[in-house]
Amino acid sequence: MNRRFSAWLAAAVLPIVHALPAWAATLNGPAATGVTTVVSDTITAAPEGNGVFSNFSFFDLTLNDAGQTAFRADLTGTTGGNSDNSGIYRGDGTAGSLVNIARAGQAAPDGNGSFSGFSFSGLTLNDAGQTAFNADLTGTTGGNSDSSGIYRGDGTASSLVNIAREGQAAPDGNGSFSGLFYSGVTLNDAGQTAFRASLKGTSGGNSDNSGIYRGNGTAGSLVNIARAGQAAPEGNGSFSGFFSSRIALNDAGQAAFRADLTGTSGGSSDNSGVYRGDESAGSLVNIAREGQAVPEGNGSFSSFDTIALNDAGQTAFRAFLTGTSGGGSDSSGLYRGDGMAGSLVTIARAGQGAPDGNGSFSGFLSPVLNDAGQAAFVASLTGTSGGISDNRGIYRGDGAVGSLVSIAREGQAAPTSDGMFRGVLVDLFEPASNNLGQLVFLADIDLQDGGIPFDERGLFFYDDALGLTSIARKGDAFDGSTITDFGIFEGGARANAGSDVNDFGQVAYSYSLADGRQGVAITTLDSAIAGDANFDGTVDLADFGLLRAGFGSSGNVTRLDGDFNKDGVVDLADFGILRSNFGSSAPAADLAMMDAWAATVPEPGLAGASLCALGLLWRRRTT
Repeated sequence: MNRRFSAWLAAAVLPIVHALPAWAATLNGPAATGVTTVVSDTITAAPEGNGVFSNFSFFDLTLNDAGQTAFRADLTGTTGGNSDNSGIYRGDGTAGSLVNIARAGQAAPDGNGSFSGFSFSGLTLNDAGQTAFNADLTGTTGGNSDSSGIYRGDGTASSLVNIAREGQAAPDGNGSFSGLFYSGVTLNDAGQTAFRASLKGTSGGNSDNSGIYRGNGTAGSLVNIARAGQAAPEGNGSFSGFFSSRIALNDAGQAAFRADLTGTSGGSSDNSGVYRGDESAGSLVNIAREGQAVPEGNGSFSSFDTIALNDAGQTAFRAFLTGTSGGGSDSSGLYRGDGMAGSLVTIARAGQGAPDGNGSFSGFLSPVLNDAGQAAFVASLTGTSGGISDNRGIYRGDGAVGSLVSIAREGQAAPTSDGMFRGVLVDLFEPASNNLGQLVFLADIDLQDGGIPFDERGLFFYDDALGLTSIARKGDAFDGSTITDFGIFEGGARANAGSDVNDFGQVAYSYSLADGRQGVAITTLDSAIAGDANFDGTVDLADFGLLRAGFGSSGNVTRLDGDFNKDGVVDLADFGILRSNFGSSAPAADLAMMDAWAATVPEPGLAGASLCALGLLWRRRTT
């Protein structure tokens, strides 16, 4: 069961249920089965009343389990012109939900300077609605020496806090921050952010002038996770620097990172590794080390690439190998481990046959990792039946025998929103993943109509029960126009590296329309299992809690409200669907409790039915 609905008692379920958003504004949109909500578009006024949205970043967009999405936007018609024409926002598409997190021209929370802009691909969102982001500043006391920082806020008064600032003293008292390396900030549900920083004025000069840090914005919360000059936990060498990609962070406050080392016994043959730790003594562990034999026994690690971390403390990474039996044909792979002896497993290996039997893996892009230990990735292939027409695919696996599955493959027919097939996938992009193993990805499509090969693009959703589903396609009718392009935060893993698919089957994306408008939307997909309100693959008391909270609602309702028959009202007919699909091993007491409740509730009356009929008509949300 999803971790937010892990309790089986209704008393524990309902408080969480009541915190979920009410879904509204059904659009005549592109989803095959689901409800699409516009969060904001370029005819929407900024919630703070200064200007109108003019552009949305296709990459600075992320979604949480409360159905909220955070995004970066540009504005026009502002009072300050270029000095206040961008900001960070959060909303869920319901009236009044859109809030400003931070705005160019706004004073920094520590009173030193004001925001001048927000970094590309540099924000994330947790389940509490807090957003962390990178910002540049102007008018600071130190000029270029303190002109950037990392911040967190939730849109409420006084919530904006400084996590780290250029010029700020390092928490161990040795030097001060001279550069904050963004590469996208991370944020966990405890409000903690992890980042890499360079330092100046250190006691060791170039030997200790970088580190990995974590903080939550409160006094004394900033801590050192790892520092250049610090001994490696396995005792062979010391850290000399840290790889520039995003630092992974989980809800336990553990950070995972790649490090270079000096003074090692093997010189250049063992001078890098993958590590995980928090601020506590002895917490730093080695996940994998250059020179270490790979778990499958063919070759050893020679270098490491981008990493991912889940809440179980497992780290997934791409590695390049040396000393393999196949030379260049099997010299890379994807791996996962947690630092415990024997925990390192192979997810996929170059030279390994594809699970559909057509070709073998020849290379990989960076993996994304969920809390179930499943890694999703894009792979290139060789020896395929179609040559260059089917030599790339998206896969998912957890290292267990037989776990590797094909999600989508170049040359595969592409599903459309009307259930027909049209064209083939010709280019696939990195997926976003959730904790249920569901994936969202972009793909270019060849309509095979004699035109250019990349003449359409689609946004697709994969679920083990639903299979591959189209969410949006270029050319789809949407909000009175047609879609010309869209984007997601590719490669995001739930939740601390950002993702555009949450654990309730909701997908966030930005779009462009033929009439010139742009916007941000959320699509809530239908579950393949009748009565499964929270999209976790089972029908249980968590789903009953959602139905009970939404009972009697009408109009713009979805399965999250308990509308399983999609008639626009949550009533006893929906309860009947849930009851008939309730888990076969459910305790009799649970069924008796549900039946007792159903016997006491009144059916929604005629007024509710009238509202239901009105709610089925398309209507545009007003702001």
